[in-house]
Amino acid sequence: MLPPCRVCGEKASGLHYGVNTCEACKAFFRRNLQRGAGYKCLENNKCLILPGKRSSCSACRFNKCLALGMCKEGLCVFCYYYYYYYYYLFLLVIIIANLCSTTDSNYRNVLL
Repeated sequence: MLPPCRVCGEKASGLHYGVNTCEACKAFFRRNLQRGAGYKCLENNKCLILPGKRSSCSACRFNKCLALGMCKEGLCVFCYYYYYYYYYLFLLVIIIANLCSTTDSNYRNVLL
C-alpha cells in the first residue's frame, strides 16, 4: 500500500515529478508548470495544506510542492498506480510458481 500524498495527505496514486502524490496534486503541479502562474498568499505563506482543504491557498500548496522536491525534471517517468502494482505483483507470483514447478524440489523452498 502506498503512503499518503506528501503534499495534501490524501490517498496517493504514485510517484509524480519525483514525489509521492495524489492525482490532484500531480495535476495542480503540472498546470502550474505549464501556466507559470504567480500565486500570492494572503497569510504570509503559513497556510496548512490538509486533506479536504488543499485548494485553500494555491501559493502555499505550490511552495509545499517545491519544498518537498517536486521538479519538472522528475516527469512521470516512474509513475506507478495501484493496478500496475498489483498486476506486476501477480505476474511475479506466476513467474515464481512456474519456476517452482520446473525447478528441482531442493530449490523449491528457497524460492518461496
